[in-house]
Amino acid sequence: MKKNDVNAVLSGPLFGNASEELIKELLCSGNYEIISVSRGETVFSEGERNVRLCLVLKGSLEVSKGNIFMSSLKEGAMSGMSCLFSEESAFPTTVRAAENSRLLFITKEQLMSLFGRYPDILEKYLSLLSRKICFLSGKIESISAPDSSEALRNYLTDYGEKLGTDTFSLPLSGSRLASTLGMGRTSLYRAFERLTEEGFMTKNGKTVTIERK
Repeated sequence: MKKNDVNAVLSGPLFGNASEELIKELLCSGNYEIISVSRGETVFSEGERNVRLCLVLKGSLEVSKGNIFMSSLKEGAMSGMSCLFSEESAFPTTVRAAENSRLLFITKEQLMSLFGRYPDILEKYLSLLSRKICFLSGKIESISAPDSSEALRNYLTDYGEKLGTDTFSLPLSGSRLASTLGMGRTSLYRAFERLTEEGFMTKNGKTVTIERK
């Protein structure tokens, strides 16, 4: 059992307080698929039906919808949660390895078995799904915002609340943030300027501070 694999499992939101018994089952029993993928290799394709829960043990993944970058998944992060129990079970995005990575896969049937034996895992799973719904609702509001500054305001507010702090580093580059918000880079820079002039925030490099009045 690799120490780095153990740390990755424990760093994630679902198995953060997992017992040694559960960790050994996930990593050493041979019942769960653990594979290595190369940079650029597709892990899930949009529309794919073979949906499983994927946990990043090492490396990182990139999630995209068409040509739009959605998010990065670092060690301990998971993919596949939101559609694993869907009746259609079609994967909504494309997930590729951003670098050489090591991944743990858990099927729906295996997860149901874990829920039965570890009720706290079920509780965490439901809590994580609820957070995802709230986050997606915020995304929809930001996309339908009347202008670019309002879209950026919603994004920064949601991200700060997710982290529980008013000061944070932007998780995306300028071009990727602009793509995520559905605007051009020039519009994004103008939106930052406008929000700064309005006193909503200050920005130093990639560090943003939301000013609470």
